[in-house]
Amino acid sequence: MATIAPFCALRYTTAPDVSSVTAPPYDVIGPALHMKLLADPHNIVHVDFGLGSTDPAEPNNRYAIAASLLDKWQAEGVLAEDASPALYVYEQVYAWGDETYTRRSLVARVRLEPVGTGHIHPHERTFSGPKEDRFQLTRQTKCVLSQHLGIYPDPQSEVIGLLAPFCQREPDLIALGTDGVSNRVWAVTERPAIEAVIAAMADRDIFIADGHHRYETMLRYRQTLADAGELTDDHPANYTVFVLTGSGDAGLCVMPTHRIAAGWPSCTPERLVHALSGQFEYVALDLDPKDGEALDRYIAGAGLSEVGVLFGDRVGLLRPKSPSLLDTELADLSPALRELNVSVLHRLVLPALEAAFGQPQMSYVHTAAESVEAVAEGADVSFILRATPLQSVLDVALAHELMPQKSTYFYPKVLTGLVMYKLG
Repeated sequence: MATIAPFCALRYTTAPDVSSVTAPPYDVIGPALHMKLLADPHNIVHVDFGLGSTDPAEPNNRYAIAASLLDKWQAEGVLAEDASPALYVYEQVYAWGDETYTRRSLVARVRLEPVGTGHIHPHERTFSGPKEDRFQLTRQTKCVLSQHLGIYPDPQSEVIGLLAPFCQREPDLIALGTDGVSNRVWAVTERPAIEAVIAAMADRDIFIADGHHRYETMLRYRQTLADAGELTDDHPANYTVFVLTGSGDAGLCVMPTHRIAAGWPSCTPERLVHALSGQFEYVALDLDPKDGEALDRYIAGAGLSEVGVLFGDRVGLLRPKSPSLLDTELADLSPALRELNVSVLHRLVLPALEAAFGQPQMSYVHTAAESVEAVAEGADVSFILRATPLQSVLDVALAHELMPQKSTYFYPKVLTGLVMYKLG
């Protein structure tokens, strides 16, 4: 079973409103937003995604600066640890389309388990670069600055319901994110409630939805302490911190991640169709290729194995020619992973196109409107994907398989700087 526990969060003393000092996750911060956040001298981005060299051998590298700042802010009283261990309720209210949704999650320490051996399951492959960056930051700051997002089976939202009575009072933290999402946090220190939640979570698995790089970083950090003979059974580094959302939560949203390919000047619609004609049929869609919202609506209802293709003046759908194609060509994958368009794209479509047109420059967006804009600005083609169903994510993880990088995008993102966890 996954082991959860309360903790004394390190957080800003300017509570309750911490809007000006929190930030989105580092990997979704663009250059303009980065500079805007850095304008506040106490914004967490100075620690989590600061300036300076990324070479840890240089004396004044960004990781050493981050550690120094974190110590300084605690000494000055900008940050302080909570006096009592708590579980935290984290509520996010956001708009999507014409609707408003609320995602309510539990924030808790979770005991680390090696990937693929216990009850904490990844679902997506990772890149090496971000893992090294996050490791150097953790090694220097000795702090979990941002949390992983995890999903646990709970179709009736029973676990978070145990903490609902404690959310009737004013929140301990509020923050309006740069994305317009309203964030509220309540600290629950009452021991009977904490024990009830721990008992309710005892037989549930946790699926990593977001933060795979950071989870692998925490495993590596713990191992460095073990190798140095510094790891005891009750050491804080045996744990990391998750934002845990029940599978039945009405605000749990999985968005697609579309691919944009540049560097393929010879990839015309006709040549693309020809390169894939052995395995796929191309179905032209009677849609305005400049109407991103219409494209997203259409693809949301497409088959799990179908891939949208957007050029500047036309849009179509790639569909496997034979129902047995995936069983034959992707026989090494479980049925849950085999049928997903992201598997079809990365295992069958892209290799054929790279053989014809060379290696593309690939970037990622989350709405078809962004794909339309990218193609209008010179990208050669965009692959429009249907969002992966949540159940497919869970099935793939339980099969101990991994989707390609950037297969899912869980929205909204968890704010950095709300609650942190000291590892020293």
